[in-house]
Amino acid sequence: MPTGKLTKRAIDALAAPKESQLIYWDTEVKGFGIRILRSGLKTFIVQYRNAEGIKRRMNLGRFGVLTVEKARDLAKLKLAEVILGEDPADKARQARKGMTVTEMCDWYLKEARAGNILGRKNLPIKSSSLDLDESRIRIHIVPLLVKRRSKGTPYRRRRGTPFSDMMPVS
Repeated sequence: MPTGKLTKRAIDALAAPKESQLIYWDTEVKGFGIRILRSGLKTFIVQYRNAEGIKRRMNLGRFGVLTVEKARDLAKLKLAEVILGEDPADKARQARKGMTVTEMCDWYLKEARAGNILGRKNLPIKSSSLDLDESRIRIHIVPLLVKRRSKGTPYRRRRGTPFSDMMPVS
C-alpha cells in the first residue's frame, strides 16, 4: 500500500484505481488513510486493532466534505479511544442496532399496561391515560419517526420514582 503525507494537493492528484479500491496511508498518523474506489470516490478511513487484537477499519468521512486536517484530527480522536480500551467501530455498530422509536413506544405501552411504569404519586398509570398515550403514539409519533433509531433518553429514572422525577444523565 502506498504511503505519504496526505495533503489536499496530494489527494487531488491521486487517480482512481483500475481494480476495486486502493488505500493510501498517511505518514503523520499511523492508521489514518484515504480509500479511493474505482468510481473515484475518496473516503478518509482509520484502521486499528481493538483490545482483542481484531483489525477494524472505520470510515471517517468523504474527501471534500471533510478536510484533510479535520479528518486527521478525527482519526487521532478515534485512535485515542482505542488506546483507552474502547472500540469506536463497535460503538457505531451498536448505535445502528439500537431500538427504533416504534419499538420503544411498543415497549413503553407494554410496560405501562403491566404496571411497571409509575405515574403521579407513584401509582400505576391509569388505563384511560394509556389509551390516550397509545392514540397519540399511533397518530403522531409513529408516522413521523417510524424508522428512526432512538439513542436512549437523556434521562435516567431513579428506582421507585415516577417519570416526572427523572434526573438528567450527567
